[in-house]
Amino acid sequence: MKNIEKVLLVLILIAAGVLRFVGTNPGYNKYHSDEGISYSAAVSMIKNHNLDPLRYDYPAVTPLVNYLFFRTVFIPIAWEKYYISHLGEIVDGKVKLPLDDETYKRVFQIEILGDREVNAIFWGRYTTALLSLGSVWLVFILGKKLYGKWVGFLAAIFLAVNFRSVTNAHIGLPDTYNAFFLLLSLVLDARLFSKSEKQDYLIAGAGVGLSMAVKYQFFGVFPFLLAHFMWSRESLKEKILNTKLWLALAAGVMVFVSINPYALTKLEETLAWLSLINIKYAMGRKIINVYAISYLYHIAIGSVAFGFMMIGLGLGAIKKWRETLFLLGFVGPFGYMTLYYSNGGFYVRNFVTAMPLLMIWAGVGFVFLLNLMRPRLLKIGFLITGLVVVLWPSVRNSVVNSYYYTKPWSYETILVDAEEMLVEGDIVVAHPFDPLPGYVTRLPFVAEERYSLAEFREEGANYALINMDWAANNFYGWMNTTFRESLKYWEKPYGVMRNTYWGISIEEMMSCVVADAYKPWQAPEAALFLVKVPDYSELDFEKIEVTDLVNFSVEEDYVYKIVARILSDQPVEKNMRSAYVRVDLYKNKTQAEGNVLGEQVSVSPRYWGEGGRDEEIYVHVGKGIGYAKLQFDYSRLVDAKHQIGKVVVYRSTEEFSRDEQCGAVNYVEYKDLLYPYSHGNL
Repeated sequence: MKNIEKVLLVLILIAAGVLRFVGTNPGYNKYHSDEGISYSAAVSMIKNHNLDPLRYDYPAVTPLVNYLFFRTVFIPIAWEKYYISHLGEIVDGKVKLPLDDETYKRVFQIEILGDREVNAIFWGRYTTALLSLGSVWLVFILGKKLYGKWVGFLAAIFLAVNFRSVTNAHIGLPDTYNAFFLLLSLVLDARLFSKSEKQDYLIAGAGVGLSMAVKYQFFGVFPFLLAHFMWSRESLKEKILNTKLWLALAAGVMVFVSINPYALTKLEETLAWLSLINIKYAMGRKIINVYAISYLYHIAIGSVAFGFMMIGLGLGAIKKWRETLFLLGFVGPFGYMTLYYSNGGFYVRNFVTAMPLLMIWAGVGFVFLLNLMRPRLLKIGFLITGLVVVLWPSVRNSVVNSYYYTKPWSYETILVDAEEMLVEGDIVVAHPFDPLPGYVTRLPFVAEERYSLAEFREEGANYALINMDWAANNFYGWMNTTFRESLKYWEKPYGVMRNTYWGISIEEMMSCVVADAYKPWQAPEAALFLVKVPDYSELDFEKIEVTDLVNFSVEEDYVYKIVARILSDQPVEKNMRSAYVRVDLYKNKTQAEGNVLGEQVSVSPRYWGEGGRDEEIYVHVGKGIGYAKLQFDYSRLVDAKHQIGKVVVYRSTEEFSRDEQCGAVNYVEYKDLLYPYSHGNL
């Protein structure tokens, strides 16, 4: 039986390793702002011959771990590859050994670290994947210690395929390190259940200090204190005065200080970093974050596993209350901070830290229900069916994540397509960092000033390169609503987001995509779309009489031009524009009379300027469309009062093929990129 258990654990670790290491290269693109804390800080330490991470928004454990792996594993291997690949030049004397200082630095920068340190990025991701794999092993040990070996196995299985953990295993962010060192600390704390020698306390205290030195989170001290106070047989006074307790706490402080000397010597700079984090995380918010709980339920854990977790937590509190309280020593304060006191739950990658402990409780719930099954055949059926139902959502999402992370970066793919399609003289709306050929004219993508096809056309652009990292910024508001309001957003509110200026505009753009480079939402990376701005300047139009602008008939395959005058009682700056006219298209009159989003929707440019301004909307009527409705709306609240004036409707004198401009794409194909499940789907 022990051999079978070992084989089972090995198989779990192999599956976990495959999901974590496949997809680290190329994986997520190289521009994640927080990834520098792992690989870039480690490279800085190596180059500067010190252990200063240079930024203090995170403690130094993450860069130090990368530093150790870079120095002892990756850099030696890279040098071996360099010498082998240049063996002929070494023999010919073109490369002289030992390398002089100038040559050494040049080779180290260009060939060892790679262009813009790209090799170091992958080293950091391999290290992250390894620690994520280590978490699977540690959660088995901890689950077995607390609730028995089968809970340990199930917790390891659940964590091995957990979508949230697998996703973060591919990117060098501190959350995976936080999970690993928290688990290590808890395993060391759990030794105090049966061992109480001074060295056991010192090791456990050091583990707490190490855990706290990953993300400035002090929650790890509570399980240690609970282990001491609940399992010690001494009186309360003796427990408080126990020398081993205070030595352990001192050891934790010493470990934390020794890892972060630069943060302490540069305390003013560190406090400035922490002040920015307090603002970013809205510390003191004190609002229940329903969105974060919903994300755990729908995505991070899965609805069935979430149910097992809640059953396991409840049963654990009854049957093994001390062990459950031990885990709650971390999960309780962590949950309070992320789900209520701050806005930390908005950044869902924070849940990677607590995910192993939640998987333990899911294992407890599963084992409990399994043990209720009688007879044996029913138990086997429940085991197989239950595992399939629990694991399938995570396995599917994790496999998609790992598979698509083996594909080239979207930035490289879209540039190839753009170079084939764009010519000199093209004017392209794009964010400054997004790739375009050097021979085109770039207009900055600024959502406040230009966001729709009509606004692109207004400024003479004939293409736009849309990056969902920026274009989707207006679709996160529902994640941060106040408690009562957020209750209606348990499910992602597609309808609410679609029926906004931003949703209408982005879907209109998506109907004119001529090239794209993106991965499914489960493999978040840069989602880039090259959009053609339709040009109707050579069409002939004739004025038509429309008696009812909220319900008028249109003909398919014709282009309609609506010229609407928008009036304002005060000047409006371009970056404060808001008022616009929209045209919803419907299949029949009944739909048009209802208050629903049209089958197609087009928008005018938003008003800016002084007095009055004529805004144009071009509408290319699709197949099966028969009616239209014109409406006046705002993209956001403004002080100026607007109203719509004269409206004139024109129709093209002949039918016009949409294929001459761009293909028709249903928004559903892109909907989870347009309307993410989380910030950047990360």
